[in-house]
Amino acid sequence: MKILTYCDNPNHAGFQKLKRSYPKIEVLPVNNKYPNGGRTNKIWAMYQYALSCDPMDKLMFVDAHDVLFLKPFDPTIYEGQIVFNAEKGCYPVSDYRPYFQNTTEWQFLNSGMYYGYAKDIAKMLHLATSMMEGNAERQHPVRWDDQAACNLLFIASTLKMKMDNNCKHLQCYSFIADDDFDYIPSALYNRKTLSFPSVLHGNGGTDMSLAERCVETSVHWLENNWEDTINFHKRNADNFHWFLSQDNQLCKKVNDIRTFVRENGYGFGEDVFATMWMSLLLEMNYAPRLMEIGVFKGQSLALWSAIRPDAEITGVSTFAPSGDVTYNFTEEDTLFLFDRFNLNKDNLRLVKGDSMDADVVHSVRDGYDLVYIDGGHEYNVCLSDLRNYAPMVRIGGYLVVDDCCNDTQVPNGWFGGIVTVTNAVRDYMQEKDVKWQFLFSLVHIKVFRRIA
Repeated sequence: MKILTYCDNPNHAGFQKLKRSYPKIEVLPVNNKYPNGGRTNKIWAMYQYALSCDPMDKLMFVDAHDVLFLKPFDPTIYEGQIVFNAEKGCYPVSDYRPYFQNTTEWQFLNSGMYYGYAKDIAKMLHLATSMMEGNAERQHPVRWDDQAACNLLFIASTLKMKMDNNCKHLQCYSFIADDDFDYIPSALYNRKTLSFPSVLHGNGGTDMSLAERCVETSVHWLENNWEDTINFHKRNADNFHWFLSQDNQLCKKVNDIRTFVRENGYGFGEDVFATMWMSLLLEMNYAPRLMEIGVFKGQSLALWSAIRPDAEITGVSTFAPSGDVTYNFTEEDTLFLFDRFNLNKDNLRLVKGDSMDADVVHSVRDGYDLVYIDGGHEYNVCLSDLRNYAPMVRIGGYLVVDDCCNDTQVPNGWFGGIVTVTNAVRDYMQEKDVKWQFLFSLVHIKVFRRIA
């Protein structure tokens, strides 16, 4: 699907945010077809583009100044239909409100986002431009623009036009109420329609700062925008930390587990790692298979289960003091966390043994969607864990490594990791057996995607 926008001011802050959320977006050529500017000229630009395409090309248009992508947009196209985003407000109110029926609270057509086949879009925009041109010639007192024209076509034409009233893919983020959404790392959950939309449209000058937190903690956004600067590291950590204060069921449960772990000596690390797991695991639209090397008392496994109760979880550990860990711990500590927070133990597998032992490696050899390396911190142990377990990540899956960011510009006073681990990761990434793409770091964790 080709995703397009129209912008006559490339320095506009909203357009810059749009590009950061979806760098592959195509910008239509600027024109001066209509004297009242971009709101109508964008129709002409999109019309000309649709005419130039193969009739069956799938196209999507989004406004330039107030749209953000939470994730790449790849919906199942509605055969023979043009799909618009829907909003709570009706524009123009007096003209069109009587024609719409109440479906969800998002019941009125908004022309700021739509997608469909090029042939259908070209037909619709041909009619819309004709309406605007004819209206201009008659000097009609009512203001006509793309929104008014598309509303009238939706009501009165034979074109097959549809609204995403359930906000399955397209979400108008305007006239919002306090109980409309749950804000989750990498996702905005619509409580009213029970959906996770892909694209947000803050029409009407809506403040999108809360939704931007969701966008900026998505893997999609981080892999395109990560910067090794002090300011970025601070903003990144602040974004992830913010979700621990959110009053929704998932964020509260994750915060409860992390608070218990911190206050009762059940684990190490940073609070923000708890919400980082949400960003990674919620992206997976299937039951994921997850493995941790170096479990300690089970903090990460418990968080994974809380976030994804459907996950198959494997933990490899000595479950006893070893290496640089001198604390006493057993499998019972992990099981205690699962029991305390009522987590699913049916899909939990704990493997007791040295991660470098060939029998242990063989016992867990399989394909995983995410492998987390947090075992021994000596150089040879960490390198061995990477060589043994990282290749078990399926292509497209994630490798997460703790304590390995000494080579990044973390702010003064932050723990960047352990040099031996950082060096082991650096050397492993230079090996040629498996290919990895670095995505982002968070305090002293690095995240990679397997690409081959």
